[in-house]
Amino acid sequence: MHRPPRPSGERILSWPRLTRMALVATVMAAGTLAVLAATDHSRGTRYATTFAFTTFVLFQVANAFNVRSEHESAFSNSLPTNRWLLGSLALVVTLQVLVVHVPVLQSLFGTVALEPQHWLAATGIAALALATGELDKAIRRRRHRRVPRSRTAESGPPPR
Repeated sequence: MHRPPRPSGERILSWPRLTRMALVATVMAAGTLAVLAATDHSRGTRYATTFAFTTFVLFQVANAFNVRSEHESAFSNSLPTNRWLLGSLALVVTLQVLVVHVPVLQSLFGTVALEPQHWLAATGIAALALATGELDKAIRRRRHRRVPRSRTAESGPPPR
């Protein structure tokens, strides 16, 4: 709410936004499928799918921090102040833990309990979405500083 609204003729999904979405979505898809393919299937298919499902959910949590700002880092001081967002993400993680570890929810969702090292691996892999978004923002901020003023209108306001 600190910036003026976008001009009425400007696209909601600008080219930079679409390319970032495609980039992060590719990382999420590849990471989830890699987890599924690389999991030791001697534990069973349910273990592999639970691990992949958990990784996908954690990708979404990580990406929620990416999309808070088009230009500003997720690690800036102003972004983690949204208590509603933080509360909802804590709820998502809590629900995922319950779905994976509570027997009645396991039978309902077709999951099995994950070992702690797989929770850590899923978290680390999901952090790749955040890292990808941060790298993209950093590159765009750097490019934005080099672009003459006349070309900046299509890429949005400069970062703070």
